[in-house]
Amino acid sequence: PALEITLIDCSADEAQAALLAGRLDLILFAAAPVRSGIVTRKLLDLPPYVLAPLGHPIARGRVTLADVAAHPLVLLDLPVAEPYVTALFRERGLAPRISARANTTEMVRSMVGAGAGLAVLNMRPRTDRSYGGEGLASVPLPDDLPPITLLVGRAEGRPKRAVAVVQDLLLGWANGPKARDLIVSQKG
Repeated sequence: PALEITLIDCSADEAQAALLAGRLDLILFAAAPVRSGIVTRKLLDLPPYVLAPLGHPIARGRVTLADVAAHPLVLLDLPVAEPYVTALFRERGLAPRISARANTTEMVRSMVGAGAGLAVLNMRPRTDRSYGGEGLASVPLPDDLPPITLLVGRAEGRPKRAVAVVQDLLLGWANGPKARDLIVSQKG
């Protein structure tokens, strides 16, 4: 009762700094180097997938990164996402043709819906529509590609009761069906 939750959207580095400074009690972040003094628990492994406009030829079968590299790419330009996606291509000897960069998932989805290119993302929203109303397809990539890991973090030491309760709720959610709906893979 009377628990107040304030959400702040920031980079993983900013979130870790705020946690260690005592400005935040709990953080959710994509795996990045974890600073000393932070205890983490894994919530989800999020494999990469291709986001394509509905009806795009790439949405009709098994897709590889080489297939994606043959098309323009809209890149999510964030501190963890950008190096992750470019490394996926580079480590396979591929060079994506980046047509646009955006710093929010919503903008990437809108640009893909508008036909600016494909995107490689890791967490599927619950809607298959862009903000512009265009249909989007989430196409699995091969399961051997490394995922991004979503973590929950708190400062070392005994957590406040509210922090422990919220962390336990998040861990329970991560093991349930609603969390699995966010994962796009060839297995499911």
